[in-house]
Amino acid sequence: MRWHTGCKIKGVGGASVSAPNSKDPFHNSLKEKIMKAMQKGFTLIELMIVVAIIGILAAVALPAYQDYTARAQFSESLTVAGGLKTDVAEYVGTNGACPKNSSAAVGPIKKASLYETKYLESVTTDDGDNNDCKIVAKFKGSGVNAKLVSKSVRLTAKDIKNTAANQMGTIDWECASDANAEVKPSSCQAAF
Repeated sequence: MRWHTGCKIKGVGGASVSAPNSKDPFHNSLKEKIMKAMQKGFTLIELMIVVAIIGILAAVALPAYQDYTARAQFSESLTVAGGLKTDVAEYVGTNGACPKNSSAAVGPIKKASLYETKYLESVTTDDGDNNDCKIVAKFKGSGVNAKLVSKSVRLTAKDIKNTAANQMGTIDWECASDANAEVKPSSCQAAF
């Protein structure tokens, strides 16, 4: 028998408990309860540090996310306008002129306003410079990323009228946009 086994101390609520003994399960559980009572929750400084870290992460992530959404919206314009390339080339090959769909459908190409999507107001086909034809996708004035509001994307078929008339084959399409450079893909960095 150890010398302190018989000692009594006042425990929680005034009850007598055995003195500390590493083999005494009651004492060990009492110690754990006291330690847990002392360590409830987080301190104010710990919470302030967590809030500061979250704020810093949000400040860095939000602009990156906005650029990401703008690039995704920009890609929609390329998808819709790009879908008209074949129809424009076919129309020019058959008629020798660029299709003009601003007020009515032309051949397989619908009226410009019928190409409206969540982010696009219209997609117009028309004459470009010299022997070029162009497809212009115009973004809406609201409901799009601020960097794309009322901006346009233009796909230009370079010298398509000569290519079609001479049956030369390949049509070169150039992409340009008046949108901010950081939201444009590398294939469409030209401005107009």
